[in-house]
Amino acid sequence: MNVWLAEGLQDTSDFDTGSQSNRVRDIHTAAAKQHKQDMDLLEQGQRRVTKKIRGLEHLSYEGRLRELGLQPGEGKAAGTP
Repeated sequence: MNVWLAEGLQDTSDFDTGSQSNRVRDIHTAAAKQHKQDMDLLEQGQRRVTKKIRGLEHLSYEGRLRELGLQPGEGKAAGTP
C-alpha cells in the first residue's frame, strides 16, 4: 500500500519542498558567512601574536607560521593578506 495514501495524502505535492530547500540554503549561507568571519578573526589574531615573537620579526606571516609549525588558514593562497 502507498505510504502517502495510507496517511491520507494524495501525493508528495502536499509538502512545500521549495520553501524547505530555500531555508536550508539560507542556513548554509549564514553558516558559511560566519565561518569566514571566524577564520578572518583567527588569522588576524595569529598575525598580531606572531609579530611579537622575538627572532621571527624579519619573516613573512607564512614564514613565521612555518617556523612555529602552523599553517595559514584553509583555502588561503600564500602571500594573501
